[in-house]
Amino acid sequence: VIWELAKKTNDKQYYVTLYTDFPESFYAAESMSKVFWQEIKRDNFVKAIELSKKHWALYPYANSHAFVAFWSAKALVKQGNKSQADEIFNKIINEHPHHYYSYRAKQLMENENKWYKMPPVNMFVSFPNWNWPKVYNDEELAKNYGSDVLELTKINQFDYLLELLDDGNLNKRFKMFLEAQSGNYIKAIRTAYFSIKHEQKPNHNDIFFQYAFPLAYADLVFDRAGKKQKVDPMLVHSLIRQESFYQKDIVSKVGAIGLMQVMPYTAKSLARQLNIRPPRRYDMMQPATNITLGVYYMEQVFEEFENNMINAIASYNAGPGAVKKWIKKYSFEDPDFYVESIPYEETRNYVKQVLNNYWVYRELYS
Repeated sequence: VIWELAKKTNDKQYYVTLYTDFPESFYAAESMSKVFWQEIKRDNFVKAIELSKKHWALYPYANSHAFVAFWSAKALVKQGNKSQADEIFNKIINEHPHHYYSYRAKQLMENENKWYKMPPVNMFVSFPNWNWPKVYNDEELAKNYGSDVLELTKINQFDYLLELLDDGNLNKRFKMFLEAQSGNYIKAIRTAYFSIKHEQKPNHNDIFFQYAFPLAYADLVFDRAGKKQKVDPMLVHSLIRQESFYQKDIVSKVGAIGLMQVMPYTAKSLARQLNIRPPRRYDMMQPATNITLGVYYMEQVFEEFENNMINAIASYNAGPGAVKKWIKKYSFEDPDFYVESIPYEETRNYVKQVLNNYWVYRELYS
């Protein structure tokens, strides 16, 4: 109840009550991070840094841990204490190596001031084809699960194997392979992602990273984005992963359809511009059609917002009208602060998640 009141009113006292009186509760860490952010916005850096130290000590595994650490380091920079800030940045990089704030920490330390701009065409990364990698060779599979299971994989009985082998007899590696081969890409990606430890660095040779950040439909992405060279294909993959986890027939609660979650009315408008037949619901579940429409829309928003990835990605989620209002209302002097100022929580998180996907994809596949 207190948490709901705090969210509704943004009253500092409710948040303080939660982490003071209920320090072991699920909401304590997030409440402390909310108060911390209020102090950052007031430029009360002394109080903010004090809170960040408590947060770091009490809640090292909280969702808000990297956020608080990152902004406490930025506060220290503003106070002129760059060496201490760099210590915190390095700690974020080491403890959360595939996290949004880890990549931002690296970029700050390397003075990448235009980190929010899409790279030039000569730095695009593109793969013309890709397949879900095998996790075992035939000999290993027969040794671990028997010749019957090997034979069932040969005749593509992946759904049956998932029913036949319970989780107790199925390791994560083989499970994600079966899920991917059965077409359940959502489960395959999640199985892989939750098998990766927070402190693991992205590694292209790690099969779990390859499954957690796949390049499914690479041939279509290459054809629609790689050849035209208007949007980095890795950005397309990053957005597809966030929108649908590569599940081609997914439909959202608001009616967005397919890999790139295109709304039907948007699809009709895009189809007219492309001079193709207006797609039906079934058509929008076909990867070729959906990626054609989604990439074309991405090209439009990236052109409109001058390759500013923050605004273009936000526009894909919230619409260009909303983003134009935010550009007028919020300063872009500090792009990090601008991201945190996005008033729609869903869009704010979406921007961070797509950018994080993008940076992981580039690290894995460049």
